[in-house]
Amino acid sequence: MRQTGRARVLTGEGTIYGDYSLSEMRDILPKLKGDFAGVIIDETMNQRFVDTAAEKGMKFVVAKSFEGIVRRPVSIRMISL
Repeated sequence: MRQTGRARVLTGEGTIYGDYSLSEMRDILPKLKGDFAGVIIDETMNQRFVDTAAEKGMKFVVAKSFEGIVRRPVSIRMISL
């Protein structure tokens, strides 16, 4: 998923729930409800995004890189591409 400018939300079963542009993902993430395992994003992620994913109960965020992470939520794995 490199150089795509896309984001994918994965369900608890590991299937793709949705494939979104990065701007769509920023709007959709706060509204997600249900059993989601994580998100894979072809972009650099910040503290706000990681915190929101953790609040939604996601287990992981895979991103190009992470910037400005001051506190790492213990409930979520942050994986760099």
